[in-house]
Amino acid sequence: MYETTYDDLTIIIPTLKEAEGIGLVLDELLSIGIPPDKILVVDGFSDDGTREIAESKGVRVVLQEGFGKADAIKTGSKFVKTTYTLIMDGDYTYPATRVPDLLNKIREGYDLVLGYRKYVEKGAMNPIFRFGNKIITRFVNILYGTRVSDVLTGMYVVRSNILKEIFYEAKNFSIEVEIFSHVANMTGRVSEVPI
Repeated sequence: MYETTYDDLTIIIPTLKEAEGIGLVLDELLSIGIPPDKILVVDGFSDDGTREIAESKGVRVVLQEGFGKADAIKTGSKFVKTTYTLIMDGDYTYPATRVPDLLNKIREGYDLVLGYRKYVEKGAMNPIFRFGNKIITRFVNILYGTRVSDVLTGMYVVRSNILKEIFYEAKNFSIEVEIFSHVANMTGRVSEVPI
């Protein structure tokens, strides 16, 4: 088992009008010992105070180039100099306390580790989104011969060099499928951790 240090990790948090959740996300990350300089908030020109809240926590904040989540991740990847990049949504729907589990799993030799939503409270996820996620996940599992549970998760860790190779054709939340597909097609070294 690895000692959980964060020297090899950068966390990218794409945001757009996340004033209600970003402070909670950052507080939780900082509370588990992640240094502020390892956290990068990539903001899509929020006008609700998101940037100011993030800056008040002492983390790095940059404005994204382009529009949408995919462009935010692409912008953030330009600042990454670590071996691994963890991407998580800024709306406080994912437990930052699970970062060590994802990081330790990828250190076992994987290229992508998904945080699959096993412990979601009943009613916390729209039934239509849950159904759509199951259909898309089943499709990519058949297509790539993988066995994952939640391909559309908003919390995952990927090798940074692979993240920088992606063409970023997606413009919205389908970026998760694009990243997964790239890794599954190139190396197949994909795993998951329940969150």
